[in-house]
Amino acid sequence: MGSHAINQQSSRSHCVFTIYVTRLDADSPETPIKAEFSVVDLAGSEKLAMLSGNPSPLLVRESIDINTSLLALARVITALATSAKRKVKNGESADRSHIPYRESKLTMLLKHALGGNSLTTMIACISPSDRDVDETLLTLMYAGRARNITNIPHVNENPKSALIRQLRAEVASMKKELAYYRGLASSDQRFMWKGC
Repeated sequence: MGSHAINQQSSRSHCVFTIYVTRLDADSPETPIKAEFSVVDLAGSEKLAMLSGNPSPLLVRESIDINTSLLALARVITALATSAKRKVKNGESADRSHIPYRESKLTMLLKHALGGNSLTTMIACISPSDRDVDETLLTLMYAGRARNITNIPHVNENPKSALIRQLRAEVASMKKELAYYRGLASSDQRFMWKGC
């Protein structure tokens, strides 16, 4: 916890809280189905000029680190949003553009939430104060870019369970078809007996 001219109490860090869920399927317990749920609280961007008169070297270093990770996240968000627009425009099924996840630990942690098989919601906190209008606009632009990311998640299903489900549906369909043809065959036999 620290304080500076912008905020009296600041954690001066990002917080990532992730819950990992693993489910074992009775049909194939050797292949677990995994999911994760993350809640992320990002530190606000910090302008060195807005820090109190003579900030400590530690405060300056923390501000630089926070801004560096937020910039890396902005690059990832921009790359993902651009990639999504390109896919829609060109009708591409797979995009080969580079997404710079490795630029920071934060982006590596959020890789699955941002561009993976996931649903992601971003809540942007802004200030109603006139003195913070520049920061508010930057935050809204940041959120606007994030809104352009398009993920199409699919159910994490065990391949063996999926195959079993598919084969059971196919068997049920074939049984219906067989019953239909048996019904036709029996009516044909009745017709043939009546005609003789």
